[in-house]
Amino acid sequence: MQHYTSRSIETLVSCYETLKAEKALDIGIHVDNFGDYTFKNLFCHVKKINNVDGFHIFYGGAKLYKKRYGKGFKLYFMDKINDGTSDMPLSLYVSNEDANRVTHITKTIDSAKDHPHSYLTVYWIGTIERDDHGLSVLAASFRHLALRFKVPLSEEED
Repeated sequence: MQHYTSRSIETLVSCYETLKAEKALDIGIHVDNFGDYTFKNLFCHVKKINNVDGFHIFYGGAKLYKKRYGKGFKLYFMDKINDGTSDMPLSLYVSNEDANRVTHITKTIDSAKDHPHSYLTVYWIGTIERDDHGLSVLAASFRHLALRFKVPLSEEED
């Protein structure tokens, strides 16, 4: 059996999306320091974030907030997270200063800005934390964040 190694969340996300399209998410993967998973168990949708423990790559659909902060931006997830008492909004904020360091992410955001009906699938390794406006994504670093631009079928047909 051939083994491949990657330290890139982009590579893992690409594999996940390909396997998902092929309905083959039961393929196994080893994550150093965390153990063996299937792709189905490694990736966790934000709606299930409070019901999991251990290492996961979280993901969910998000829309770009209309106001930009220079190259910075804020994304609002379409699904809310239940904190045990109520459904809380989840967001991801990237400051102008941080956005200047991650051009691969800002290029994806710029594409979303030009398509108002589009959305982004946000993948990250990390957690969430409560702030003044709800819950926020806490990625361990920008290397642990991947965005995929999605255009709804109705807009693609225009």
